[in-house]
Order: sequence, then C-alpha cells, then structure tokens
Amino acid sequence: MTAPDPDRPLLMLTTLPSREAAQALAREAVQRRLAACAQIQAIESIYHWQGALCEDPEWRLLLKTTQARQAALAALVADLHPYELPALLSLPVQWAEPAFAAWIVESVAAPQA
Repeated sequence: MTAPDPDRPLLMLTTLPSREAAQALAREAVQRRLAACAQIQAIESIYHWQGALCEDPEWRLLLKTTQARQAALAALVADLHPYELPALLSLPVQWAEPAFAAWIVESVAAPQA
C-alpha cells in the first residue's frame, strides 16, 4: 500500500440552502487557502429527512483542494455550514492536467513569508 500523496487533488462537495450561504462558504475556503477554487451551481434535491420526503432547491458547492488540506477544509465546512447534517463528500481525482494540478497545490499552499 502506498502512502497518501498530500498534493493529490481532491474535489469536495456540499450543498447549501441559498446562493448567499454557498458564496460565503466558498469565499472563506478560498481566502483561507483551503480551496484553490469554488464553483456554485443551482440544483434541486429530493431526499428523506426525519421521516418526510423533501424536495428543495439547493446550491451545490464544489471545492477544489488537495489531500493535505482535506481535514482543515472539512472542519471549516462543519463550522460554517447552516445544516444540522451537512452533506460533505470528498472525491479523489484520478487524473488532472499536470499544470492545473500544480496550480491547485500552489493555490492552497501557505503564503511564503
């Protein structure tokens, strides 16, 4: 078994109840250098919650980050997310264009002193 690569790109997904909430979380993640980029998309979700069938408009937030920043980004989402049980998924990237992957690593690196 090989050791995890801290520079491996990851996609983290969550959903939020409003565009404003998605923008606020995205902005914070990028400003703190936990995500290189955030994309926001309007969606409709159908799901069971507390015994009821729900159908709601939501906003999908896709965050591009690295394995090294995954835990810190997940903690930020948990701290700032308005839902009682936020959906948060991390998907490993099987392949990325090398220059783009390097840009992600550079974007989430701590600023040089």
